[in-house]
Amino acid sequence: MVVRLIRMPLDHWDTLPAAHREQTLGRRASDGAPLTGGGEHTPADLAAVRPDGVPVIAANAHIRPAAPVRRP
Repeated sequence: MVVRLIRMPLDHWDTLPAAHREQTLGRRASDGAPLTGGGEHTPADLAAVRPDGVPVIAANAHIRPAAPVRRP
């Protein structure tokens, strides 16, 4: 058996503004839906951009590497 102790200090995380936490994760804090809309189980539109050309979901958001790869 292997036991691994993982330290995850989250006190600072809870003090961050909700908008910052949402950008970090790529999901809305209120219901877990992707920032591109829909519900919790709606696939994220990783190609969506705002009118100013900035991606809706940040390039370094957690949802990007966690999202399933879609093949055409």
